[in-house]
Amino acid sequence: MQFFGEGCAEARSRAEALARRGFIRRAPQTGQITYAKPVSFAADDGLDEAALRRVRRELDEVLNESSKSVLADGDASGLALREFMLGSPLAGVELQSFGREDAGRSIDFLFEGD
Repeated sequence: MQFFGEGCAEARSRAEALARRGFIRRAPQTGQITYAKPVSFAADDGLDEAALRRVRRELDEVLNESSKSVLADGDASGLALREFMLGSPLAGVELQSFGREDAGRSIDFLFEGD
């Protein structure tokens, strides 16, 4: 889960709830707060889709809990990030999982003049 801009304040308010559920704070980019949770691979070395769904539900619970407390306080500004994410055209899209390869990915470099 990545928070940026005004969402960084929301990340700070959700930090304890995320940590209780095993999410670890990361700092991949300046100005952003990111939380990640390790998910193991399935027995066939592919993505464990059931585990990913569980993590998604945990994130939804954290966002819903925070939203409920914000609504109880009468300040709905904390809902902006959740509403933005749920309103995305990609919100309901299931992503295709790709298998892992032992050899890694091959990359061809094209140089000017080739």
